[in-house]
Amino acid sequence: MAHRIFSLYVDVFENGRETDIRDLAPHQLEALKDGIRDLWSPTFNSTQEFKVFENQEGDMLHVVFYQNGIQSAIPEDWVDREIAFGAPGVNEHILKLIGDRLPIRMPGFGWGRIEVQFSDV
Repeated sequence: MAHRIFSLYVDVFENGRETDIRDLAPHQLEALKDGIRDLWSPTFNSTQEFKVFENQEGDMLHVVFYQNGIQSAIPEDWVDREIAFGAPGVNEHILKLIGDRLPIRMPGFGWGRIEVQFSDV
């Protein structure tokens, strides 16, 4: 049986350099969490939900999966998921949801300046 993943670390990069989320203003941190949730957004009215939490020290974000309101292992189809970025056939990039650095939209930062990388805890 494959290794089951219950939580993911989130590393945040600004202009290619790792950044400390404690340096973000509260509204920026909320925008970052919203952008992360958008990447992990299941279908509308789904019983599946991905939540973003800060650790106790406030220096790390985690993504946790819930099925019917109960914390569960992340489904295999999400572990292997890939996402397309850019225009098809022009500048399209296929990136792995877990493992690759993914560009994220954050108001005030512009497209592509902020990237996140999810890794197994």
